[in-house]
Amino acid sequence: MPGTYQRIKLPYGLNELEPIIYFKTMYYHYNILHQNYETKLNEAVRGSELEQQFPTLEKLMENLEQLPAEIKEDVQFFGGGLINHNFFFTHLVKASKILEEKIGLELLGVIEKKFTNLENLKKELVKSALKVRGSGWT
Repeated sequence: MPGTYQRIKLPYGLNELEPIIYFKTMYYHYNILHQNYETKLNEAVRGSELEQQFPTLEKLMENLEQLPAEIKEDVQFFGGGLINHNFFFTHLVKASKILEEKIGLELLGVIEKKFTNLENLKKELVKSALKVRGSGWT
């Protein structure tokens, strides 16, 4: 039985972000971690009046100071994970959309001034991204 506070429905398939983000990574983050935040948050508030008092996830998270002490930490942790993942997933687009979009001349001028060309920018982004540490799950 789904609770009041839910994950967003993805406007793309878990494999449609490849080769930028691998299917296994998306699967783990959406179907395991994100689902767990949703489930645990709804378990934490079950039986309380919070769902009526704060009908949206945003309202719930904006009013943490009003929550009972015995569930506040769980709501903050699981609600924070849920809202952060919702935010994250809404800002991703299919790889094909990225490749189809055009760069404006002004932005291209800035890129060329700093990186010489678009390919050098891409190389620097990859180099920088490879330095980021994560949970180690691949």
